[in-house]
Amino acid sequence: MRKKPGVWEGVDDGRRPSQGLLISVVDLQPGYVRVIFDVVDLIRRRPATWRQSTFVTFSNVSSGSLKRLSNKRATGLGLTVLGILGSTYPGKNDGPSRKRRASRA
Repeated sequence: MRKKPGVWEGVDDGRRPSQGLLISVVDLQPGYVRVIFDVVDLIRRRPATWRQSTFVTFSNVSSGSLKRLSNKRATGLGLTVLGILGSTYPGKNDGPSRKRRASRA
């Protein structure tokens, strides 16, 4: 059987960053759920124990739409995740600057 692209197989090495993004789902009224995004801090490595650092945002959706995400909803949730990770990840992820240097006259 061939490995699917993007699917990790192997033994978990246990390494974790000092901060992460927790995405949780809680039932609301019948047929609806709330998707919650929290930034969490690692407080103990073994076993990994996390503490909420910052509540970021939430989205209320129908249970059916969460199970069958439209492209628009999947893109929105993905962009939310990337935006949160981009704003909370340490500054060393900035990479090369695209700002142009002032020209020398």
